[in-house]
Amino acid sequence: IDAFDNTFFSISNHEARMMSPEMRLSLGCAAGAVLDAGYSLKEVKGTNCGVIVSQSNSMYKLGIKERDGASLIGNLPAMTAGNIAFHLDLRGPNLALSSECASTLVAVHEAAVKVFTGQADMMLVGGAETSNLDKDTLSEIDASGIISPSGNCLPFDKKADGTMPGEGAGFLLIKRYDDAVKDGDHIYGCILLT
Repeated sequence: IDAFDNTFFSISNHEARMMSPEMRLSLGCAAGAVLDAGYSLKEVKGTNCGVIVSQSNSMYKLGIKERDGASLIGNLPAMTAGNIAFHLDLRGPNLALSSECASTLVAVHEAAVKVFTGQADMMLVGGAETSNLDKDTLSEIDASGIISPSGNCLPFDKKADGTMPGEGAGFLLIKRYDDAVKDGDHIYGCILLT
């Protein structure tokens, strides 16, 4: 989180210090997804591009001694999508959702539906998760019986024996296929809605 360039987003040093690592990572990854898709941030400014963020509650605010409006807003998962939309000036729908382990998959589905139905021309979708868990929280998770005894996470595999806490961050820019082809966009993959 110390590599977050708050000046790039016109965010004050104080506001950036109060912001959760997940929100900082999400802002950076969302801007990176736009650039990786071949657009400049100016090109998407003011467009009907929406944002859906999958994010769970951050424990970061528990370590902040100085409490104010910036610490409240910077640690509410529901504010992440709005912050991205605000700082990149995106005018499409934005929302945050949490479905625990399925959050990002659900977010991608919802973003594809919004593009497919014409609610948005493009959607930024993704999220960030950091594991800033203390020993007590890890013990509680372990006691729940969901932690893999083998230390592996093997979703949809018959050898699956549980899950493992993890970290990650990433965003995609989704656009209708015909529009992407017409505009000569770089296409990594296609989502089929059936």
